[in-house]
Amino acid sequence: MRPLRRLALWATAVGALTVAEAQAHGAASARLVYVRGPGAAHCPGGPAVRGAVSARLGYDPFLDWAPEVLFVEIRRSGHTFHVAVKLIDQNGSQRGARDITVRADDCSGVIDALGLSVSLTIDPVNALGPPSSAPPSPPAPPPEHPRRTTEPAQGLVVAPQVPFAGAGARRSSWSAHVGVGAIGSLKAAPSTSAGATLRVGLGWRALSLDVEGRIDAPATGDSDLPPVRVRSWLLVGSLVPCLHIGPTFACPVASVGRLGATSRNVARAVDKHGPWSAVGGRVGAEWPVRSQVTVQAYAQALATLTRDTLWIDATRVYAVPAWSVGLGASLAWRFQ
Repeated sequence: MRPLRRLALWATAVGALTVAEAQAHGAASARLVYVRGPGAAHCPGGPAVRGAVSARLGYDPFLDWAPEVLFVEIRRSGHTFHVAVKLIDQNGSQRGARDITVRADDCSGVIDALGLSVSLTIDPVNALGPPSSAPPSPPAPPPEHPRRTTEPAQGLVVAPQVPFAGAGARRSSWSAHVGVGAIGSLKAAPSTSAGATLRVGLGWRALSLDVEGRIDAPATGDSDLPPVRVRSWLLVGSLVPCLHIGPTFACPVASVGRLGATSRNVARAVDKHGPWSAVGGRVGAEWPVRSQVTVQAYAQALATLTRDTLWIDATRVYAVPAWSVGLGASLAWRFQ
């Protein structure tokens, strides 16, 4: 249990540092995913985009562990650059999108345009500048030699496709989800077993709480008294609270259920039914596949608390193992 405890403490510390850093800036943050598509291989890399946005906002809004992801893709067709900007929240829902078209022969104007568009997407208040109570100063005379600024390049077309939330708005705090899946286990039965899962739960920011049901198909294996064989099945309910950091998560697991076991290859079969309980931990990752659909994969280890035994004529035939491990996957639908 100590490694699981250290993992949970590590995950909590990383989450706290991420939240503290974002709060220190006083504005929303996102994780930047930058792609140079066909024809745009010679465009500046991610640091140039990051610098243009930071210059606009007065701080760097990109954090590696931010819950929201900002996708930026540049591609070129002839003398025109096409830029797609999408903001995705931690539930895999698209919060907004912008298409930018810049007619130019190089990427310099594209980076300037991205600095403005991405700044308005992440933090419109800081991008446009805070309101001032001081009287307006007289306009400065135009420079003798005009030079490039961070305003949109000539010929720039910005076409919002999906309305963005209000200035500085956060994602919805609460969400609900339901999922179905499968799990394969070792040491949960006399041989390797497979089962199905059904879970329902709630999410709040980086936390979630699931109630999960699991049923393992009957599995048959050798007993402690050859040639007797044992067949068992398992029905379990679990409480699974999780901490999510980016696509990864870590969870303690508490399970209770009922175990059934039957002896085989004997003149008179012996059946045993009794309670089963276990505690342990789970780690995994979750990825969005559509706007409200996610795929989850995980590994878990459980320590068995209730260890029942199957006896034949005062001879032990099978004892429930002290531990079990499993690999699982599930598909979930999320609702705001």
